[in-house]
Amino acid sequence: MVLPTLRKIWHSELFQGSKHRRKYFEGWYFKLVDAVEETILAVVPGIALGVSHEDSHAFVQVFNGKTGDYSYFTFSLDDFRPSPRTFELHIAENVFV
Repeated sequence: MVLPTLRKIWHSELFQGSKHRRKYFEGWYFKLVDAVEETILAVVPGIALGVSHEDSHAFVQVFNGKTGDYSYFTFSLDDFRPSPRTFELHIAENVFV
């Protein structure tokens, strides 16, 4: 049996933090490009923990690589549900694998 701490060391794609930490940020970067490079998107799901629970949130940020436009969607900490064993992240109805 692998201890959770060792699993995180060997699998950097897993959520490394804790929702109980303060002043902490963690995110994952997905770059999406279509075959003819007309659409280029970067999607970053993650968690931003502030000094207090009220200053903290989960998020999904979407960048348009062609126009430079972006959107930042915030969610409650309760909506942030990382898998402890594999890279599978749920933020509200959004799933990243």
